[in-house]
Amino acid sequence: MRVNREEVTKKDLVYYGPRFDIYAEDEFGTIYDLEMQNSDKGDLAERMSMYPAILERNALLAGEDFRKRRRTVVIFICNFDVFLMYLRKG
Repeated sequence: MRVNREEVTKKDLVYYGPRFDIYAEDEFGTIYDLEMQNSDKGDLAERMSMYPAILERNALLAGEDFRKRRRTVVIFICNFDVFLMYLRKG
């Protein structure tokens, strides 16, 4: 298994590229991102949708058959109740 701390995905000056807290790939090719959140900045739902999309860029090489797409897993660990937080906003 390959594990990197603070994997940077920023490739250019224009588009958003997150810094994954923990980025890992296992022997089966599965890609993992582990994110730790200790405060609510009000954008967690947007971030939770963006990170998997960015991981998917690494899951399939250009020209490869979609059946060869690697599995991706994103895990957010928060020290606050994410669901309760969004129920209050809604």
